[in-house]
Amino acid sequence: MLANNLREQARSYKNNAAGELFGENFMADKRLKPADRDAERKRMDEFFLLFGEGRISLAEAVREMRRISRLTQPEFAKHRKVSLGTLRQIESGDADPKVATLNKIADIFGLEIGFVKKKK
Repeated sequence: MLANNLREQARSYKNNAAGELFGENFMADKRLKPADRDAERKRMDEFFLLFGEGRISLAEAVREMRRISRLTQPEFAKHRKVSLGTLRQIESGDADPKVATLNKIADIFGLEIGFVKKKK
């Protein structure tokens, strides 16, 4: 059921490119290459699939969300209103973040932290 919901969310995000997710000024940074929309959609779909099937760790999921966003750690931390140190600890797997912090990070992808059934 969770995997189906995540697949639906991935489909709904197919039409949203990073610029649409983060606002008009997102692409104003000249360091960024023009977006390959198809590659971005594929990466987002793969992320939701791995996440929905529980095949990605918390650290990997947060790192992938940041990479999909095409932001550096400092930029992503500022955008999601979390400290840079906290983000770095989460991405390295050395953190025990609060649910509120994880929700701040995941919100832009339409995700929230909740209970999931354990694998047997």
